[in-house]
This record gives sequence, structure tokens and C-alpha cells, in this order.
Amino acid sequence: MQQEVPQSKGSDLHRLAPRELDALLHQQLLKIGEPLGAGQTAPPAFRLIAAAGADFDEARTSGRFLSELYFRLSVLEVPMPALRERAADIPAIATEMLAQVGRDGGNLSSGAMKLLEEYAYPGNLVELAHALPHASVLADGAEILPAHLPEAFQSGTWRTHMPTAPDAFEPIEVVLTRFEHQYLLQVLRSVDGNRRRAAELLELSRKGLWQKLKRHGIDADAFGKKEE
Repeated sequence: MQQEVPQSKGSDLHRLAPRELDALLHQQLLKIGEPLGAGQTAPPAFRLIAAAGADFDEARTSGRFLSELYFRLSVLEVPMPALRERAADIPAIATEMLAQVGRDGGNLSSGAMKLLEEYAYPGNLVELAHALPHASVLADGAEILPAHLPEAFQSGTWRTHMPTAPDAFEPIEVVLTRFEHQYLLQVLRSVDGNRRRAAELLELSRKGLWQKLKRHGIDADAFGKKEE
């Protein structure tokens, strides 16, 4: 910590999950903000940004995180909703993350983006940050398709919280369309993209299956075998 501060002059020093820092680092953080005594050199000016999870209050009450340090840090608290509650922000976040791994956000297919927006994110932002490089590697320079995303995204882990406010509910057609999209992905994964077999399982004609896949922006060939 002490080695990081001089390099942070005039900038931001980020600390994720400060509750996980050991007692020694707690004390070092406290010393950074202490008033200067005679003959002491002023530390470099920087801004410390700390992130805390849902169990942070428990860490404070149990003594794992010093209350004195908490009050020293909490000059400005910015509540940050979980990613699953900010679906509208996901396209912008995903575009920025892909740019960081050298990919244009435009290379993310509409089908893949739809899965990203509908996923429940039990791992919050970190899970998205791992999913996109994973998909980018599998796509190997081509457009990122639903099949390139981790299995959890393809299998349809739904949102963990049902809406309760009247204005939070969606039209039934929107919900049914979302379910159909996820179900088609599951069937295609189970048959390695074999459209003939998928049509049989769904009791659809080949044309009927093709129309549904087109409407949902799903490429069956991305799941493995070609049509037999």
C-alpha cells in the first residue's frame, strides 16, 4: 500500500473489497489520512476509491473492518445497484470491456447482446468482465455469437428478482419471446446445432425452425455440426 501511494499522485487509487485487507493495511490506510505533525512531509494528493459488497455491514460489526477507517473513507458514498438491475447499461459496459481486449463492440451480435442483457449476473460485474474475453477468444476475430458466451449465459440463468412495482412488469409477449429465445439455444446446444434434429424435438417444420432462428438472430451453425 505504501508503495502504491506515491505513484497515485494526482490520480485515483482503487481498492476493491477493502474489508478483505488485513489489519496492518487497515492501520496504514488510517495513517495516510492522519493530520501532519511537525517536520512531517505531506503525502501526495490522491483520491482513494473503495468498493464494498452487501456483507460490508457485517464486517464492520464483527470487527473485521475498522469503524474508524470506515468513517475516514466514507466522505462520499455512491450506492451502486447490482448489474442485474442495470440491464440498460450493459451494452455500453460490454462495448468498453471489449475495446479493452482489442475488440470492437460492434462485433457483438444482437443475439449475444440479448443474452448479456437478460442474464442474472450472480457474479456481478466481475462475471461480465470474464465472459467477454472468453467469448472473444472463441470467436477468434469473427462476430461474437451466443454460442461463444460461457455456458451459464447460454443456459438461461434468469433474473433472481421478480418485479414487484407495477411499472416494472413487462408485456407477456416480451416474456414469452425471451423464454423462446433461451429455449431454442438450449435445444441447439443439446443437438450440437443439428437443425433437423432440433426441428424434430420442437415438433416444427424445418422452415418453421428457420423462421424462429432468424427472428431471434440465432446461428445454428455456431453450435457445432452442420445440418444433416
